[in-house]
Amino acid sequence: MRALSIALAAFFATLACAAPARDLPATVRQALARANVPLDAVSAIVEPVERGGALVAHLPAEPRNPASVMKLVTTYAALELLGPAFTFHTDALAAGGLAGGVLDGNLWLRGGGDPN
Repeated sequence: MRALSIALAAFFATLACAAPARDLPATVRQALARANVPLDAVSAIVEPVERGGALVAHLPAEPRNPASVMKLVTTYAALELLGPAFTFHTDALAAGGLAGGVLDGNLWLRGGGDPN
């Protein structure tokens, strides 16, 4: 996986100097092959910030689950909305008695972790 990361980093670092490409470069394809990642399991779109037009477009219309970087967007929204010190409250409810550190009865956990 490290080789794939290095190949992708090198590819994206040289985009500004490279002629516009329409599909994944050979180095990225080779790194994906070495990592046993099928090409049809990958979508990529690379566009410059200043002007439109994709430099790279590999299966751009294929529906995909968001990549791990989407967790950053969710985390930012949660921090903005709830604040960095927010904690959810979870109650532990018991029916029965404790004997020697063992509960003789039922235990319920009531989570308060629904941000909606």
